[in-house]
Amino acid sequence: MTLSLTSWASTLPIFDTHVHHNDKTQSEFNDQIVVSLLRQYDIQKALVSSSGDDNTQRLKSLAPDLVLPALRPYRKSGELRTWMHDETVIEYLETQLKRNRYFAIGEFHAFGDEMQTPVSKRLVALAKEYDLVLHLHGDRQAMQQIFLQWPEAKVLWAHAGFEAPSDLAGLFDQYPNLWADLSFRPEIVTWGGFNPEWENALLANPDRFTLGADTFNLDQWQKMPLYTLDTRDWLSTLPSEVAKKIAYENAERLFDVSISD
Repeated sequence: MTLSLTSWASTLPIFDTHVHHNDKTQSEFNDQIVVSLLRQYDIQKALVSSSGDDNTQRLKSLAPDLVLPALRPYRKSGELRTWMHDETVIEYLETQLKRNRYFAIGEFHAFGDEMQTPVSKRLVALAKEYDLVLHLHGDRQAMQQIFLQWPEAKVLWAHAGFEAPSDLAGLFDQYPNLWADLSFRPEIVTWGGFNPEWENALLANPDRFTLGADTFNLDQWQKMPLYTLDTRDWLSTLPSEVAKKIAYENAERLFDVSISD
């Protein structure tokens, strides 16, 4: 990588909007280690979800200043492709939302017409009732189905929907309440430097992107030091006001939370 980290970017705080604390990572990254790692790399706020929710709630209790809980419709691993057809998920979501405070529902996976099942529609209705962000891992059709059901929804699109960066501007124009997290988009920067398509996309819509480590497995947690360094590296090549928006200000606005809270 040919980028050069400037001094102001080396201490840029991060609001990470895509952190998981799943059962399968507990052997090496338990509650205390996760909190220590996030603080070590100056991740000052983290939207955290897990399958199931107990892991998130423990982390919230340990670091209430750091963790913003999000509720997944997964009670355990293995429900990623079945939740939208399982009506018992509705009772689970309703119970958890009454019991705890959340900032989002998700990250949940849904594609195409899967957002039109009764369970999916109830999930969106609950987000509306509790005024929660919907953190979607899905295709363009699933995203559009959410806005058809709830035009005022706030949708955080995981991995920027895996859309081409050149296509995002039109979608942002069409959906004013659509944000995109940049997790798992390694092509943003290559060994040759900043991908010009991504640089143009970020500069064209600096208010619509957030960061995300997507720590769904051990490998992603182990890469956290490199991830934070690389992220600050490419942010340092952007104008400082743009870098700050992507690093934390957009997430502050989306979740109505300050990193200093």
